[in-house]
Amino acid sequence: FEAFHRDCERSSRLGMQHPIRDDGSNAPFATSLPWSYITDIDNLKKQMENQSQDLVRVDTNMSSMQRRLGMMQDRYESLEASLHASLGRYETLQQHRTASCEGDKQTLEAITGRMVEVATGLEILVECTVGLEERFQKAIHTSGTDVEPSTLRRKQEQKQQKQQQQQQQQLLQCC
Repeated sequence: FEAFHRDCERSSRLGMQHPIRDDGSNAPFATSLPWSYITDIDNLKKQMENQSQDLVRVDTNMSSMQRRLGMMQDRYESLEASLHASLGRYETLQQHRTASCEGDKQTLEAITGRMVEVATGLEILVECTVGLEERFQKAIHTSGTDVEPSTLRRKQEQKQQKQQQQQQQQLLQCC
């Protein structure tokens, strides 16, 4: 009935008379519209159906894309939270490492100072030993007994000890 009503409205816009029934009543009945109008209307109906189907597909695609974007947003937020947590742990670890390195550096400096003191004491001891050895050699020489001196060996040991001390100091300066 609604389709007939629309057809009547269209025909009145086109200047056509409303059909009247044979019995004299004004009750609506099927009109005899030209076939060209009917085929145009059928084509329009098909186009409307196709467009409606296209709109349904677009709506479905949009819904799917919105769901996917929502999932991507959730994933992004979880990754961002994870990144912030990892960054916090990294900064805490870096602070602990810095504090540990400072403590290690102070310990190495204290050890170096003590090694220098021990090395200085050893040098003094070596000098005393060399001095005693020289006196002993003089005493033996004056008494007439010939003993081979080992001063050359002592000097080589002193030189090696000084090189080791210098290497240790360079190592501590690098840290």
